[in-house]
Amino acid sequence: MIVEGYEIDEEQIYAWIRQNSVRSVLVEAPDGLKRIAVAVAGLLEDKGLTVFLLASHTWGGCDVGYREARELGVDGIIHIGHHGPVWFSPPSKPRVLFVPAFSTVDPTPLVLEAALEARREGARSLSVVTTVQHVKWLPEWKRALSELGLEVITGSYSGFEGLIVGCNYTSLRASDAVIVVAGGRFHALGAAIWSGRPTWEVDPYQRRVYKVETVAILSRRLFSLSRAMEARAFMVLVSTKPGQNRLDVAAKIKRALEEKKRKAVIVVFNDISREQVENFQGFDAYVNTACPRLAIDDESIFPGPALNPGEVKYILRGSLEGYSLRDALLLDLRDLRLSAP
Repeated sequence: MIVEGYEIDEEQIYAWIRQNSVRSVLVEAPDGLKRIAVAVAGLLEDKGLTVFLLASHTWGGCDVGYREARELGVDGIIHIGHHGPVWFSPPSKPRVLFVPAFSTVDPTPLVLEAALEARREGARSLSVVTTVQHVKWLPEWKRALSELGLEVITGSYSGFEGLIVGCNYTSLRASDAVIVVAGGRFHALGAAIWSGRPTWEVDPYQRRVYKVETVAILSRRLFSLSRAMEARAFMVLVSTKPGQNRLDVAAKIKRALEEKKRKAVIVVFNDISREQVENFQGFDAYVNTACPRLAIDDESIFPGPALNPGEVKYILRGSLEGYSLRDALLLDLRDLRLSAP
């Protein structure tokens, strides 16, 4: 089934429905793929199922509408557009089916353009990664890049070769440079932060190639952390989204800050917005245990300096010596040095 340039496996959906005796279902998709959700809902209603569409953002495989599904009493959830669960194990009920949406647009010419730019800058090996929408094109990219005399290095994540998500770049491998195929700069910026290597973004939708710069991000992170050094009262944010709920991490951070004579309060959100954060007054800084990209890409959500769990250790030390941008993506609590409970 192809809907506006995306292919989904409708037979996978029908098989899952039969195997699990699903009669009612909640269909969810990220904002850019809501039209696919509408098409799938139409197919399922024609099969006699009761279907509801979820209006929420559905940011990623970390964000599944279990609460809404339970309130509706449906048998299952069909999650369109992402490869599978991220940072959580799905519960047995309600069941969830992840249905990737594969782009039919061939970005190979743009990948070659990025590779030639990287080669001109001295790269001889490339780590090539992408979002699930484009993973089917990876064999073609590897073949084409090998013909240019470039070594192509790919790892895998969750069973997909070359797959990355916004908070996990473990499929990247050591190489001279990185090529990221994805819409917008979100994933390429994350790959550049994680790898520390020259990184090129290939945007199949805008049909453009550009090199990612991280200098401005590093400057902003250091400025934010230096301000947080002086903070006395910290809001520690926790998300109820299943793949972003890190209450245990938040509790450890709260305790570590309190041992350093700082005030720390845990505040629970679903979607985090500036308006909701500002409802709580009296905080000088914010520790974000939800999606780590909020503190990197959406700093304006926070009224003051914001940091991620891997950056808290610098506040506790009182020094930014040894700071790496990669700390912003790590859930590294080893240096909290908590006293015995």
